[in-house]
This record gives sequence, C-alpha cells and structure tokens, in this order.
Amino acid sequence: MEIMKCGHHTMRDMRIDYPYIEGTFGDGKRKRYNVIDNYVPRRKEYADLKERNFFEKAYIEHSIVVKWNDDIDMLCDVIYENGEEETILHSSTKELGDTRGNQPPKHRKST
Repeated sequence: MEIMKCGHHTMRDMRIDYPYIEGTFGDGKRKRYNVIDNYVPRRKEYADLKERNFFEKAYIEHSIVVKWNDDIDMLCDVIYENGEEETILHSSTKELGDTRGNQPPKHRKST
C-alpha cells in the first residue's frame, strides 16, 4: 500500500462519515475531524460541503490534499492537527449505518 504524504504527516487511510473525515496516519494515530463545524465557516465557497452528496465526493489528490473540486480542498494536516484522536475501532452499528437510515461511511484508501 502506498502511503499518502500529507505535509508533515502521512495518511494511510481516509474514511468519510458525514460531517466527519477520519484519517489513519503513519504514526498509527486515527483522527476524526468535523469538517462542517470547523472548516466550512472559514470561507463562503465551502458552504457546498453542507450537502451530504457533495461532501461524500471527497478524494485525495497528489497525496497531500482532501479535495472536493477545484475550489474546495483541505490539507491532510488539518485533520491531524485539529481532529480528535480516536483510540478504539468503530462499532459495527456505525459501520453499517445508524438507525436514522444514513448510509454507511465511505472509505478511501491509497492505491
């Protein structure tokens, strides 16, 4: 598996769980970051991220950026430096979707 280089940190895996993006980093830490509450308020063009279908189109570009389109992106370091560290794996309930009928989280891995 290729490791995605993200500035000062490397990201091995990305998981989308609206409104969060979670990353597993080279040092073994797993960080969870609420993009809608913490990142969207920075600029008005980020408001499109509030739409779940658009949000879930996130992908890694050039191994350093979470990107949605040409105007909206975020360095992986934002997740590492500002995200909450997770120490346990997600429960199977969350992996399968929650009781409100939400879709299961989407995973993105390096290729």
